[in-house]
Amino acid sequence: MPHNRNVSEIWDRAMSCTPEGISLSEVTMDDQPLVYVNGGFERMTGYSKEDVVGKNCRFLQGEETDKEEVKKIREAVQKRESCTIEFVNYRKDGTKFWNRLTVSPVSGVSDEIQYYVGVQSDITHLKNIEAELSKYANLLEEKNAKIQESLKSFDHTLGRALYDAKKSTQQLLKDVGINDTELRKALEQIHSSTDIAEDLVLNIRTLMVNMGGINSVPSIDMVNFKAKRNDYNQE
Repeated sequence: MPHNRNVSEIWDRAMSCTPEGISLSEVTMDDQPLVYVNGGFERMTGYSKEDVVGKNCRFLQGEETDKEEVKKIREAVQKRESCTIEFVNYRKDGTKFWNRLTVSPVSGVSDEIQYYVGVQSDITHLKNIEAELSKYANLLEEKNAKIQESLKSFDHTLGRALYDAKKSTQQLLKDVGINDTELRKALEQIHSSTDIAEDLVLNIRTLMVNMGGINSVPSIDMVNFKAKRNDYNQE
């Protein structure tokens, strides 16, 4: 018996010290009142044992409490099942906090489900972090969309310019006289420069595809131009 008393005292101290809120409600009674709350529950909610024992825990609910989440708890109790939800609750002073609540059935002496134990965790800081991450993710998505639009415009404009320059220099190189070495040299330099710019556009397009911005840019087929360039260089 002394050993049992010691275990009981240690258990009571452990329940009082844990930061989680622990509560016990009797589901066989009308309105399923709380019959026990630990120190963690008192610290988390601001309500004392005297405030809450004998009452249904709905006093923690308020304007921003998700009724659909509350419904999940109610249905789980009716089915005598366990359930975990996350929803907004309110402290005694009116401040709100995010509560991750897990409820589980507890059998009485006759093995009939008589109680439900609730374990509450204040996850407000996690929800705040989630909200910040979501905000920054949306900002990054907006920035990414703007970058992709700019790259599309850049690709189209430069691609068209390269197309015109490539076509013109190729034609001029065919038409210019074989002895006009200075002009031929200048045209070949222009042609070489368009090759370099063409590679740049192809790299930009690869970047855009990798970013998920586009699958292709139909205005200018730079791959075919590159093939034509290689054919020309081999002539």
